Amino acid sequence: MLIFAFGFISAYPQDKDTYELTKNQSSIGLTSSIGICEVNQPVDKANISSSHGNLVISYGLIYDRTLTKRLKIETGICYAKYSIEDHIISEPFYNFYVTENYYVISIPVLFKYYFPNDYYLSGGTILDLVAKRGDWKISDSMNGFALSTGIGKEITIKKFYISLGVNFDLHTAIPFSGDLSQQKFFVPGFKVVLGRRI
Repeated sequence: MLIFAFGFISAYPQDKDTYELTKNQSSIGLTSSIGICEVNQPVDKANISSSHGNLVISYGLIYDRTLTKRLKIETGICYAKYSIEDHIISEPFYNFYVTENYYVISIPVLFKYYFPNDYYLSGGTILDLVAKRGDWKISDSMNGFALSTGIGKEITIKKFYISLGVNFDLHTAIPFSGDLSQQKFFVPGFKVVLGRRI
């Protein structure tokens, strides 16, 4: 379906290729993304047989600025809720499931390199700050720096644009706890931005 969408928007008529960006031009926009959270399992959590994530929906504001004819920097602030389901086994008495909730504020710093026809590659980091957690606190914290990469396509209509892309984010790639063996949260997802040049 994503390939079909990219094929459709690449055929959308535009006045010119805008991958040669106007230097120092800025834009603001609304963004939303949807993805699936996958959780790895550290060896020190022997009483948890498995952990897996559920659907993740985030939304927020972004700001970007062109640096060169083909390079932008993007930042902003986003909010998301993550739900992690743990299967706990402690023989012979316990065998049950619990759901943990994380409410996370994220600040991305991404670089986007543009190709002809407004396709781009993105990469950078995301600062994750857990604003609130639910009653269950079994999994590791999500506070830390994430790594992000992605591909996408922009459609420009006068001063407005629509951006569609896929992102692959590894949360707690660099955790604040300093323990690199803690749980990692991998989120592949689909991202939409509605923006305006300023």
